[in-house]
Amino acid sequence: MASPGGGLSKSLAWRVKLFSLANKTSVGASRNNPFTYMGCMCKSYSLYRKHGFLPDEAMKLGLLNSKDGVEGNFISKIQLVARQKFLNHPSFQEMTEDKAVFYTFCSRMGLPTPRLLALFFSASSGMQWGQRPLAGESQWVDFFDNYCPPEFVVKPSLGVYGEGILFVEKNSPGYSGAELFRTLQTHPKYHSFVIQECLQNHPAIMAISPKRGLQTVRVITFVKEDLSVEILMAYLKPIVGENRIDNHSKGFTGNLLCQINLSDGTLGDLVMVGQEGVIKLEAHPDTGSVFKGQKMPLWDELCGLARSAAKGFLPMRAIGWDVAVTPEGPLIIEGNARWDPPKFGNIEFLMCSMGDSEKV
Repeated sequence: MASPGGGLSKSLAWRVKLFSLANKTSVGASRNNPFTYMGCMCKSYSLYRKHGFLPDEAMKLGLLNSKDGVEGNFISKIQLVARQKFLNHPSFQEMTEDKAVFYTFCSRMGLPTPRLLALFFSASSGMQWGQRPLAGESQWVDFFDNYCPPEFVVKPSLGVYGEGILFVEKNSPGYSGAELFRTLQTHPKYHSFVIQECLQNHPAIMAISPKRGLQTVRVITFVKEDLSVEILMAYLKPIVGENRIDNHSKGFTGNLLCQINLSDGTLGDLVMVGQEGVIKLEAHPDTGSVFKGQKMPLWDELCGLARSAAKGFLPMRAIGWDVAVTPEGPLIIEGNARWDPPKFGNIEFLMCSMGDSEKV
């Protein structure tokens, strides 16, 4: 298949992989109807060639069975990443994408984040934050057993989509500081971790979505040429079921999204992303709570924090912040230089605001 923009694809292997993905997606979307299957295959080709949508991405957005032109309301990950590389130079993206670097930088700037307990590195000594270096099993076990709170969270520094996050409860029957050390030391994929306190949701959030996991607000900021900061979009990420994280992960977690009116902080429609595309919900499927019209707590404080963080992370100009609203106030959970495309079908305003009306 051709690459976005009509050029030749990168390699034969990429074309084979893309065809395989289109075939798998089209089989699922067509429900074994050969005519529908061919239509989905053709639509997959067109959406990738013209707009860069991968087949599974197009299916999740409901584009394979939609009328022509609807895709203009969305942007593909490929095209958005190209724009993000222009606004957020790759050499600076480690500031947000490596959580150990990110929290260290936030601490130096005085930006409020969850309390950082330690940095763990499997190949070198780590540190109890602000206190002492830690090296070897005995020092780490002593730290876990005697210096960590009853519940804390361990995150891979380079983890994405919530992968590899561990919630540790020291009062649980299976807890062992030595076992935790060995788990981190021998992790097959990650070799650097941040260790932090666990946070609680603000009571106003718990009133409509009483979940144990932290439910954050994604705030997309853009720093203009005059150094003023515009908030382009914000949305709450309500949790579904027993999930401990609010990550959306392309719809695979089942968690929801709820856009926020930027002018007054009121919530809009709940949406979920599934096999049938983006679906609006009248209420939370677990609790029956209606989100639309509810007011986000501490909205002005949340926006002020996002704007302050945006200026602090220049020269990167377009960052997606995850901000927790807690009883103690808003805290920055992470920043994303390569934030995912929003799923609300109103991408034109956002892209034009970033100086890219052509979406190239």
